[in-house]
Order: sequence, then C-alpha cells, then structure tokens
Amino acid sequence: MANAASSDARLIYQTAPLAGPIRISGTPTVSLRVAFDRPRANLTAALVSYPPSGEATILTRGWIDPANRNSDWADATVRPGKSYRLNVDMQPKDIVVPAGHRLALMVISSDRDFTIRPAPGTRVTLDLSSSTFTLPVVGGSSTLADALA
Repeated sequence: MANAASSDARLIYQTAPLAGPIRISGTPTVSLRVAFDRPRANLTAALVSYPPSGEATILTRGWIDPANRNSDWADATVRPGKSYRLNVDMQPKDIVVPAGHRLALMVISSDRDFTIRPAPGTRVTLDLSSSTFTLPVVGGSSTLADALA
C-alpha cells in the first residue's frame, strides 16, 4: 500500500525530500488519537522511506489492537465513533536514510503479514492535531530540522 498513488485503505503523511542524510537509531513511537467505526479493529503504524525514484521501503512498523490499549492481558470494549489514545512502539531500527529520500508515517488498520484480520472495511478516523510521531534521530530534532530545511 505504501507504493499506491492513492488508497482509501491507508493514511500516509510524507516529509519533503531530505536535504542531507539522517541516522535513525532507536524505537520510533506514535501516539495517535483515533476512532473506529466498528468494535473490532487493528492498527498498524509504519515508517516508510521513499527514494527519489523506485519503490518505497518500510523501515519499521508497530501494531496495536485497540481492545488492548490499556493492557496486553485484558480487553477493553471499543465503542464505534469514540476516540481513543493509542500508543504504538515500532520495532527498534538503526539505519541511515540518504539525502533525497522522503520519510513517511503510514497508518493502516490491519497488516496482512503481521496481524490477525478482522472483517475488512473498518474506517479509521485520525485526529492529527492530537497525535504525535517521535523519530529517534541521532543528533536530535535540530539534525532532523536541518535535513528537512
């Protein structure tokens, strides 16, 4: 889905091309404010690298079952239309992303290779103003800001 020009099965947010290389080292995290239109869903967040030409590469990803938003051991009811805070740790990564690449956060409901699949068609509503994405860039936020300048 990362390579589709558009899709109603994913949300994707991209940076401008990097002016210089950056090293990502650690665990990217997202804190999303989301609502679902069904009581069963999954959520996948992926960090994607887009080269100037060619296909996208998923650098790392993380998953959460909204019913397990408070505990890995006990389900909590998901009410359709209600917003929830979901915190997702992606798999740790250590990689240099070259200049010219764009980075993206891709949000999808189910990751067919890594999660169980509830019935298809779940609509996910993401509140961008109440969501954050933390990227562990060596050199900190100023290094990332310089690469995005």
